Amino acid sequence: MIIIVYHMLKDGTEYHDRGPNFYLERDRRAIELAAVRRLNSLYVVTLSPTNPAA
Repeated sequence: MIIIVYHMLKDGTEYHDRGPNFYLERDRRAIELAAVRRLNSLYVVTLSPTNPAA
């Protein structure tokens, strides 16, 4: 919390809540990228999402 206040005072910005799922989605994307990198290191593949809205 102190880090947030520090950056708000230093930069003169307002606090914007990123929502309850921000970190879950961020971690999900990191896991997806790691999996794709691993798959590409083993095979030559082209990936496309099965559900673009998700």
